[in-house]
Amino acid sequence: NADEAYSLTVDADSVILKAKTRKGLFRGMQTIKQLTFIENGQQFIAGCEITDWPSFQIRGFMQDVGRNFMSLPLLKEQIEVMASYKFNTFHLHLTDNPGWRLESRKYPQLTAASSMTRWPGKYYTQEDFLDLVSYCNDRFITLIPELDIPGHCEAFRKAFAIDSMSDQRVKPILLDLIDELCNLVPKEKMPFIHLGTDEVWAKNERPAPGLLDALVERVKQNGREVIVWRPGQQIDTDKTSITQLWSSGGKPKEGHRYLDSRLNYLNHLDPLAGVAQLYFDRICGSSHGDSLRMGGILCCWNDNNVNDEYDILRQNPVYPGMLTYSETSWKGLTTETGDQYLAKLPSSENSLFAEFQEFEGRLVQHRDHYFQGKPFPYVRQTAIQWEIV
Repeated sequence: NADEAYSLTVDADSVILKAKTRKGLFRGMQTIKQLTFIENGQQFIAGCEITDWPSFQIRGFMQDVGRNFMSLPLLKEQIEVMASYKFNTFHLHLTDNPGWRLESRKYPQLTAASSMTRWPGKYYTQEDFLDLVSYCNDRFITLIPELDIPGHCEAFRKAFAIDSMSDQRVKPILLDLIDELCNLVPKEKMPFIHLGTDEVWAKNERPAPGLLDALVERVKQNGREVIVWRPGQQIDTDKTSITQLWSSGGKPKEGHRYLDSRLNYLNHLDPLAGVAQLYFDRICGSSHGDSLRMGGILCCWNDNNVNDEYDILRQNPVYPGMLTYSETSWKGLTTETGDQYLAKLPSSENSLFAEFQEFEGRLVQHRDHYFQGKPFPYVRQTAIQWEIV
């Protein structure tokens, strides 16, 4: 991952940052920001000598705006945090049963209030979407848009008065929507399209034979790479997609590159236990990526209907989770832990306990220094002895 690597030397006379790319320089600048402090009214940068690069190619965060719409300012607030902590991928889940949130000028009925069951009439115009893509690109973050089909498509079916995803009208509409999306942004700035394919439970969600094959092929014709969830629908002709694992039952598809999202659903995590779980989880079961293990994406599936969009950050450990995942996806966890510390901490005699305690101290320090006024539901727990009665 040399395109994101950098070296940094800070001594009494100079600050020297070197990288092979502008992306690497940007990552190094985030480290300089964290090393900068004020003392007695003067600004200092902590002395150091660092050579740094990420363990995984993809280090992502996903936000579900299909179930609960989030305004551009709130999305940008999260993107700023991502950039500060060296994330490089923003996965935007744009469609779900409650709403199709991306404007289509060919099919404006998709974003009509009448097709939505939550936040009716709230969606992103094409200008909004372009703004988000550019905002991410300026911070060397790739935005991955997801159109989750053929499950999770209640809003789609409502918009066209279609009873079933096997209806013959579905295919030409979805092909048009893929073309429209790809024509918005060049492939250099948006190289991936996510097609969902998960959780097809009901009969009316089942696709017609060949539908998903045609959609995958159309994405590739537009010069993009396809990402699909696994477990998900079987696509017989698909030989090249990237699989994103979403459940403990999800296994990598032989020969396919994959992303790991199996143990990191923020909406399922108690803040205290969740931070430890994220810390001790080995992304892709490894300390580093390779030709198939691309990395992971931390997910916030805000399933619950909220009245205030900021409740998504208040009610889920989004920021403490992001900081924890930023470290484990950049650094990689070298010690084999299995699943024994996903619900409890190591014993205090274990060297892993001291390692987590040191990490926790930095996490709390960042909470107090960088997240004033933002929800950060985490408190220091390694000094607490619990008594169960």
